[in-house]
Amino acid sequence: KEISRVMSLRDGRCKMSKSEDSDYGRINLKDDKDLINQKIKKAKTDNDPIPSQASELKNRHEAANLISIYASINSIEISQVLKEFGGKNFSTFKSKLSESIVETICPIGKEIIKLLKDESYLNGILEKGAKRANLIAKTNLDEIYDIIGLTKYS
Repeated sequence: KEISRVMSLRDGRCKMSKSEDSDYGRINLKDDKDLINQKIKKAKTDNDPIPSQASELKNRHEAANLISIYASINSIEISQVLKEFGGKNFSTFKSKLSESIVETICPIGKEIIKLLKDESYLNGILEKGAKRANLIAKTNLDEIYDIIGLTKYS
């Protein structure tokens, strides 16, 4: 509820995006544990410790972004994150953030990789989707032809 979109790990004012030049600005679903840890370690922060109050995050875009990601991925309020980590440095926090992301993202990535290797399964899904789309399209075309008074196609 508190996070509307995930911001770049390189610039807390820009949205995290696949089109970003650097792969280090985002976490990809197929990233492995080591790569996620490396990206979070390199995520931009400032030199100040983590604040204890949300109001202290006002002009600290990168800090606010990482804290928001942690809160969101752990389904907790930002105030809880600040209570737990307030006054601590970012290296401690980034370690916990990495753990949380790895626990959430890595199983998804492993499943994606497994599914991408199973071509017959993917082809079956595509065939099923094509049949369903063709049925819907034929029904719509039949209705349109009736409305405009044209002969139906075969």
